[in-house]
Amino acid sequence: MGILNLFRRKSSKNELKSIPSGSFTVDRNGDFLVSTLSQKFSPELNHELGNLVVKTFRSARNADLSLNELKIVFPGVDITAKEMRGGAIIFIKPKKFGN
Repeated sequence: MGILNLFRRKSSKNELKSIPSGSFTVDRNGDFLVSTLSQKFSPELNHELGNLVVKTFRSARNADLSLNELKIVFPGVDITAKEMRGGAIIFIKPKKFGN
């Protein structure tokens, strides 16, 4: 479950990072194309998430499964990926807490 490891806390316990919102696209090789995410969002995380999404769509296609959209729901963020001719567009939306 490589996708679950993407958001594992690697920083100190006292540091609170906000999750950016936006989207980005990757080609069929998982290479980054266009993004509306803040530059604070890690390019390595961007690349890793893109690769995992493309591999998931490719695996579904190889298994003759019709998978056009992938939704990943975490307590603090929703990730939606849509397949686009071998590549994908990935939307990241943090959840709002409180009133």
